[in-house]
Amino acid sequence: MTTTRRATAILLSALVALAALAAAPAPVGAETCPPASGSPFLDIPESHPFCREIKQAQTEGFVTGYGDGTFRPANVVTRQAAAAILWRIANYGGPGAPFACGVSAYPDVPADHPFCGHIRDSTAAGVFTGYGDGTFRPANPMTRLAMAMVIARFPDGPKIMLACGAPPFTDVPVSHPQCAQIQYAKNLGILTGYADGTFRPGNPMTRQAFAAVAIRTWGALIT
Repeated sequence: MTTTRRATAILLSALVALAALAAAPAPVGAETCPPASGSPFLDIPESHPFCREIKQAQTEGFVTGYGDGTFRPANVVTRQAAAAILWRIANYGGPGAPFACGVSAYPDVPADHPFCGHIRDSTAAGVFTGYGDGTFRPANPMTRLAMAMVIARFPDGPKIMLACGAPPFTDVPVSHPQCAQIQYAKNLGILTGYADGTFRPGNPMTRQAFAAVAIRTWGALIT
Protein backbone atom coordinates (compact mmCIF):
# COMPACT_ATOMS: atom_id res chain seq x y z
CA MET A 1 0.00 0.00 0.00
CA THR A 2 1.38 3.40 -0.96
CA THR A 3 1.81 6.19 1.54
CA THR A 4 -1.11 8.11 0.02
CA ARG A 5 -3.42 5.10 0.10
CA ARG A 6 -2.39 4.30 3.68
CA ALA A 7 -3.08 7.88 4.79
CA THR A 8 -6.48 7.78 3.06
CA ALA A 9 -7.35 4.51 4.79
CA ILE A 10 -6.38 5.92 8.18
CA LEU A 11 -8.47 9.03 7.57
CA LEU A 12 -11.50 6.98 6.52
CA SER A 13 -11.15 4.77 9.62
CA ALA A 14 -11.02 7.85 11.84
CA LEU A 15 -14.12 9.32 10.20
CA VAL A 16 -16.02 6.06 10.67
CA ALA A 17 -15.02 5.96 14.34
CA LEU A 18 -16.13 9.56 14.88
CA ALA A 19 -19.43 8.88 13.15
CA ALA A 20 -20.04 5.87 15.37
CA LEU A 21 -19.31 7.93 18.48
CA ALA A 22 -21.68 10.68 17.43
CA ALA A 23 -24.41 8.13 16.66
CA ALA A 24 -24.01 6.23 19.91
CA PRO A 25 -27.04 6.37 22.20
CA ALA A 26 -26.82 8.69 25.18
CA PRO A 27 -26.87 7.31 28.72
CA VAL A 28 -30.37 7.21 30.18
CA GLY A 29 -31.59 9.76 32.69
CA ALA A 30 -31.25 12.97 30.66
CA GLU A 31 -33.95 15.64 30.54
CA THR A 32 -35.27 17.95 27.84
CA CYS A 33 -35.76 21.67 28.42
CA PRO A 34 -39.22 22.79 29.59
CA PRO A 35 -41.39 24.00 26.69
CA ALA A 36 -40.65 27.58 25.62
CA SER A 37 -37.83 27.89 28.17
CA GLY A 38 -35.26 28.40 25.45
CA SER A 39 -31.80 26.98 24.94
CA PRO A 40 -28.55 28.90 25.49
CA PHE A 41 -26.86 27.40 22.42
CA LEU A 42 -27.68 27.32 18.72
CA ASP A 43 -27.08 23.59 18.38
CA ILE A 44 -29.05 22.56 21.49
CA PRO A 45 -32.79 22.58 20.70
CA GLU A 46 -35.30 22.37 23.53
CA SER A 47 -35.92 18.75 22.55
CA HIS A 48 -32.27 17.80 23.08
CA PRO A 49 -32.08 15.03 25.74
CA PHE A 50 -29.52 16.99 27.77
CA CYS A 51 -30.96 20.48 27.16
CA ARG A 52 -32.09 21.11 30.75
CA GLU A 53 -28.78 20.08 32.30
CA ILE A 54 -26.67 21.87 29.68
CA LYS A 55 -28.69 25.04 30.26
CA GLN A 56 -28.30 24.81 34.04
CA ALA A 57 -24.56 24.08 33.79
CA GLN A 58 -24.17 27.14 31.57
CA THR A 59 -26.26 29.29 33.92
CA GLU A 60 -24.16 28.26 36.92
CA GLY A 61 -20.97 29.05 35.03
CA PHE A 62 -19.65 25.49 34.94
CA VAL A 63 -19.58 25.15 31.15
CA THR A 64 -19.32 27.61 28.28
CA GLY A 65 -19.94 27.48 24.56
CA TYR A 66 -17.84 28.38 21.56
CA GLY A 67 -17.44 31.79 19.96
CA ASP A 68 -19.99 30.96 17.26
CA GLY A 69 -22.76 30.35 19.80
CA THR A 70 -22.63 26.55 19.64
CA PHE A 71 -22.05 24.02 22.40
CA ARG A 72 -20.93 21.08 20.22
CA PRO A 73 -22.44 18.46 22.53
CA ALA A 74 -20.79 15.43 20.90
CA ASN A 75 -17.24 16.79 21.31
CA VAL A 76 -15.06 14.78 23.67
CA VAL A 77 -14.10 16.26 27.07
CA THR A 78 -10.38 16.29 27.85
CA ARG A 79 -8.75 15.75 31.22
CA GLN A 80 -7.78 19.41 31.44
CA ALA A 81 -11.35 20.57 30.77
CA ALA A 82 -12.71 18.09 33.31
CA ALA A 83 -10.31 19.36 35.97
CA ALA A 84 -11.34 22.96 35.26
CA ILE A 85 -15.08 22.23 35.39
CA LEU A 86 -14.83 20.25 38.63
CA TRP A 87 -12.68 23.01 40.15
CA ARG A 88 -15.44 25.49 39.34
CA ILE A 89 -18.00 23.24 41.03
CA ALA A 90 -15.91 22.73 44.17
CA ASN A 91 -15.08 26.44 44.42
CA TYR A 92 -18.34 27.68 42.94
CA GLY A 93 -16.38 29.82 40.54
CA GLY A 94 -17.39 30.62 36.99
CA PRO A 95 -14.98 30.24 34.06
CA GLY A 96 -13.36 33.64 34.57
CA ALA A 97 -9.76 34.32 33.65
CA PRO A 98 -6.98 31.79 34.33
CA PHE A 99 -5.42 32.32 37.74
CA ALA A 100 -1.70 32.18 38.49
CA CYS A 101 -0.41 28.65 38.81
CA GLY A 102 2.95 29.25 40.41
CA VAL A 103 4.51 25.79 40.50
CA SER A 104 2.90 23.16 38.30
CA ALA A 105 2.16 19.68 39.59
CA TYR A 106 3.18 17.99 36.32
CA PRO A 107 6.02 18.32 33.81
CA ASP A 108 3.59 18.36 30.87
CA VAL A 109 1.44 21.13 32.36
CA PRO A 110 3.57 24.30 32.29
CA ALA A 111 2.89 27.17 34.68
CA ASP A 112 1.43 29.25 31.86
CA HIS A 113 -1.03 26.51 30.83
CA PRO A 114 -4.57 28.01 30.95
CA PHE A 115 -5.77 25.23 33.27
CA CYS A 116 -2.56 24.80 35.29
CA GLY A 117 -4.09 26.21 38.47
CA HIS A 118 -7.21 24.06 38.21
CA ILE A 119 -5.14 20.93 37.58
CA ARG A 120 -2.74 21.78 40.41
CA ASP A 121 -5.54 22.40 42.92
CA SER A 122 -7.49 19.30 41.87
CA THR A 123 -4.35 17.22 42.29
CA ALA A 124 -3.56 18.74 45.69
CA ALA A 125 -7.11 17.88 46.81
CA GLY A 126 -6.60 14.28 45.73
CA VAL A 127 -9.35 14.43 43.11
CA PHE A 128 -7.12 14.01 40.05
CA THR A 129 -3.97 11.96 39.79
CA GLY A 130 -1.33 11.67 37.11
CA TYR A 131 0.07 8.69 35.26
CA GLY A 132 2.83 6.40 36.43
CA ASP A 133 5.45 8.42 34.57
CA GLY A 134 4.48 11.59 36.46
CA THR A 135 2.59 13.22 33.58
CA PHE A 136 -1.00 14.46 33.54
CA ARG A 137 -1.62 14.25 29.78
CA PRO A 138 -4.12 17.13 29.79
CA ALA A 139 -5.34 16.60 26.23
CA ASN A 140 -6.26 12.93 26.79
CA PRO A 141 -9.99 12.14 26.64
CA MET A 142 -11.81 11.78 29.95
CA THR A 143 -13.33 8.30 29.95
CA ARG A 144 -16.42 7.22 31.82
CA LEU A 145 -14.26 4.98 34.00
CA ALA A 146 -11.94 7.87 34.87
CA MET A 147 -15.00 10.00 35.64
CA ALA A 148 -16.27 7.41 38.12
CA MET A 149 -12.89 7.34 39.84
CA VAL A 150 -12.81 11.14 40.08
CA ILE A 151 -16.35 11.26 41.50
CA ALA A 152 -15.27 8.82 44.20
CA ARG A 153 -12.54 11.31 45.18
CA PHE A 154 -14.50 14.54 44.77
CA PRO A 155 -14.28 17.12 46.31
CA ASP A 156 -11.51 16.46 48.82
CA GLY A 157 -9.91 13.08 48.29
CA PRO A 158 -10.66 9.35 48.22
CA LYS A 159 -13.62 7.96 50.13
CA ILE A 160 -13.96 4.55 51.73
CA MET A 161 -15.51 2.29 49.11
CA LEU A 162 -17.61 -0.74 49.94
CA ALA A 163 -16.98 -3.83 47.85
CA CYS A 164 -19.50 -4.50 45.09
CA GLY A 165 -22.03 -7.08 46.17
CA ALA A 166 -23.50 -7.33 42.69
CA PRO A 167 -22.52 -6.01 39.27
CA PRO A 168 -23.74 -2.39 38.91
CA PHE A 169 -23.88 -2.83 35.14
CA THR A 170 -23.81 -5.83 32.83
CA ASP A 171 -20.31 -4.98 31.61
CA VAL A 172 -18.93 -4.16 35.08
CA PRO A 173 -18.51 -7.43 37.02
CA VAL A 174 -17.76 -7.44 40.75
CA SER A 175 -14.21 -8.43 39.82
CA HIS A 176 -13.69 -5.15 37.96
CA PRO A 177 -10.91 -3.23 39.77
CA GLN A 178 -13.04 -0.06 39.87
CA CYS A 179 -16.41 -1.72 40.45
CA ALA A 180 -16.84 0.05 43.81
CA GLN A 181 -16.18 3.49 42.34
CA ILE A 182 -18.60 2.88 39.47
CA GLN A 183 -21.21 1.61 41.93
CA TYR A 184 -20.70 4.70 44.10
CA ALA A 185 -21.21 7.10 41.16
CA LYS A 186 -24.29 5.13 40.12
CA ASN A 187 -25.79 5.17 43.62
CA LEU A 188 -25.39 8.96 43.76
CA GLY A 189 -27.24 9.22 40.45
CA ILE A 190 -24.30 11.05 38.88
CA LEU A 191 -23.35 8.43 36.29
CA THR A 192 -26.01 6.35 34.62
CA GLY A 193 -25.81 3.45 32.23
CA TYR A 194 -27.16 2.93 28.74
CA ALA A 195 -30.58 1.56 27.87
CA ASP A 196 -29.10 -1.91 27.31
CA GLY A 197 -27.80 -2.06 30.90
CA THR A 198 -24.15 -1.42 30.06
CA PHE A 199 -21.81 1.24 31.45
CA ARG A 200 -19.14 1.19 28.71
CA PRO A 201 -16.31 2.35 30.96
CA GLY A 202 -13.86 2.97 28.11
CA ASN A 203 -16.14 5.41 26.28
CA PRO A 204 -14.96 9.02 26.34
CA MET A 205 -17.15 11.60 28.07
CA THR A 206 -18.89 13.95 25.67
CA ARG A 207 -19.63 17.59 26.44
CA GLN A 208 -23.35 16.90 26.72
CA ALA A 209 -22.84 14.04 29.18
CA PHE A 210 -20.27 15.99 31.17
CA ALA A 211 -22.66 18.94 31.54
CA ALA A 212 -25.18 16.54 33.05
CA VAL A 213 -22.53 15.02 35.32
CA ALA A 214 -21.45 18.51 36.43
CA ILE A 215 -24.97 19.44 37.53
CA ARG A 216 -25.54 16.11 39.27
CA THR A 217 -22.18 16.35 41.04
CA TRP A 218 -22.95 19.90 42.14
CA GLY A 219 -26.37 18.78 43.37
CA ALA A 220 -24.82 15.98 45.41
CA LEU A 221 -22.26 18.42 46.84
CA ILE A 222 -24.78 20.99 48.08
CA THR A 223 -27.35 18.57 49.50
